[in-house]
Amino acid sequence: MIPLDDALKLVAESIRPLQAVKAKLEDAPGCCLASDVRAQIPNPCFDNSQMDGYAVLSADITAASRTNPAVLEVIDRLAAGRASDQFLKNGQAVKIMTGAPMPKGADAIVAVEDTELTGNSVKIFHAAKKGEFVRNAGEDIKQGDTIMRKGQMVGPAEILALANQGMEEVEVVRRPKVAIIATGDELAYPGQRLEAGHIYNSSSPMLAALLRSFGAVPFDQGIVPDDPKLVAEKLCEALGFDMILLTGGVSVGDYDVNRNVLSNMGWREIFWKVAIKPGKPLAFGLLEGKPVFGLPGNPISTMTASRLFAREAIGKMTGCSNGRCATARLANDVLRDSRREQLLLAAMKCENGSLIVEAAGPQNSAHIKPALTANCLARIPAGEGVEPKGSLVNIPALF
Repeated sequence: MIPLDDALKLVAESIRPLQAVKAKLEDAPGCCLASDVRAQIPNPCFDNSQMDGYAVLSADITAASRTNPAVLEVIDRLAAGRASDQFLKNGQAVKIMTGAPMPKGADAIVAVEDTELTGNSVKIFHAAKKGEFVRNAGEDIKQGDTIMRKGQMVGPAEILALANQGMEEVEVVRRPKVAIIATGDELAYPGQRLEAGHIYNSSSPMLAALLRSFGAVPFDQGIVPDDPKLVAEKLCEALGFDMILLTGGVSVGDYDVNRNVLSNMGWREIFWKVAIKPGKPLAFGLLEGKPVFGLPGNPISTMTASRLFAREAIGKMTGCSNGRCATARLANDVLRDSRREQLLLAAMKCENGSLIVEAAGPQNSAHIKPALTANCLARIPAGEGVEPKGSLVNIPALF
């Protein structure tokens, strides 16, 4: 068995990055940036009002109060989207709405709540200071600033920033296309009537959902019986994709044919069996240069292994940096496994300013219920006895 960290390193070293493409903003979420993004314009792009109120010269209202208001002449009214051609002089004010450009000469905003308009005059009850409620050009982002880095995944905040810059498209790494092949005589499609001894294929739809969350495009290639000829045919069809996930058939049972099929097709096996629980019978190699994962048959093993290994592979293909939560303290004792690290479905929360993680248990690689309350994986070291409550453990995956 190969240690987890060594296996992940071998996966990363075996993957080639994909090409960069131009994507429209509506198609970019979930993709990773292929290059840094620099600001083309500042934000805000002009001085503007932060409030509905009046643009004034602060020197005119230094003594203004409820009992001693300053009275100013209103010379213009500005809505957002309209600039004034007036130059504000002492004793004057401009009624202004949020987001409207600051009139020339004005240096402060008085909120409408601190004013009283009568005809063309306004009483000012607040001694606003210079710059009060003024959003200055470039105070958030200056022109030329690097606002996003290569490898950053595009999400809602990134789309906000790109659109704010007036960009219609952005350079990203294209999404990996990943084939999913489920193998096993016992598998049935959801919606079918179950025959005796059969189970529904839950791994393929789960993997498709996972792959989408990693920024890949899944292609479900259906179910293949434990027939070497049929498995080989399906693998040949899948070589048109960037990566292949093959579920089941990689252990040591009489009908676990997939590694033999791959070997006969000339794949270069890089490792088989990882010292983790669940997920031990994981196989990984290259078939005609394409990465192929032979995933375990049990759905929780498949999901756990994919959260680490498929994500690592997709991250290398796209150049996307995978953010990980470093550590959290165990909220409960966990029985160790003497030979393998455990990757336990767990619930992490913030408690008294610290990250606390509770590993749901007992866990079985065929039991789905613990996954429904988990939001992360907790990495429990191998060893004798228990990993005690309060221990600092690694959190290699959040979900």
